[in-house]
Amino acid sequence: MTKNAMVGTILGLALVSWGSGAGFAAVVVSPGGYASTVGSGGGGLPGPIPNNYGTTGNRFQEVYNASEFSALGSSELITKVAFRAKPSQFAFALGNSVTVSNIVVTLSTTASSADFNSPNYISNTFANNVGADVTTVYSGPITFTTSGTVNTTAFEYVINLSTPFLYSKGAGNLLLDITTPDGSTTSGPGSVGYAPVDYASDSPSSPDGAAIAFNGATSASPIGSNSVASVITQFTTTPVPEPATLSMAGVGLVALVARRRRKTA
Repeated sequence: MTKNAMVGTILGLALVSWGSGAGFAAVVVSPGGYASTVGSGGGGLPGPIPNNYGTTGNRFQEVYNASEFSALGSSELITKVAFRAKPSQFAFALGNSVTVSNIVVTLSTTASSADFNSPNYISNTFANNVGADVTTVYSGPITFTTSGTVNTTAFEYVINLSTPFLYSKGAGNLLLDITTPDGSTTSGPGSVGYAPVDYASDSPSSPDGAAIAFNGATSASPIGSNSVASVITQFTTTPVPEPATLSMAGVGLVALVARRRRKTA
């Protein structure tokens, strides 16, 4: 066996071991139970980017309880966040495209909770929800495009993260924080809206899972409103290898190097 083949074998075994856990890539939809359900919350819910045109600002936070990620491994790299357009966006079966000149997206691990009955229920003071590991995962212009399928369950409003975020569910809940700075422009041949969940009227009726804080008028204010409503969100993740898997690969590579040295000695 050649050296390259041996390296490939060792790394392949490591990847197989890694992949046999949570899998190479996974998708989680929050709130749970809405992967194939459109959602029927109120249409007036502010979303991750403004739904009004012109020059405006917006601050949007959504907290997702760690239990929403129970099917994943202990640590995951979040690589993509996506939202589902609200059904009314497709009233005439017409697609649309909306561009925002600038947004800033961060993720962090937070003690804030989506549970209304929790003392840590998401605060309407934005800074109180932001975790110490806050990371800017996307910054710049973005275009959200929909296909025009009536009552779609697809997640077509996509943010591909330029910096993946390492999330360990054992460390706390997950906070998504999207700022559209004041002075940013929203434009396009359509409008943007999101499929929300309003726990006062939707099923499941539990307030657990996800909840939001928002200010739809400006990004400058440190305070907004909070709500047990939420925007249905899809996360794409890649698992982080467990230490034992990395150790196996490391031991194999050390053995390979040692064997190679013996041959050349």
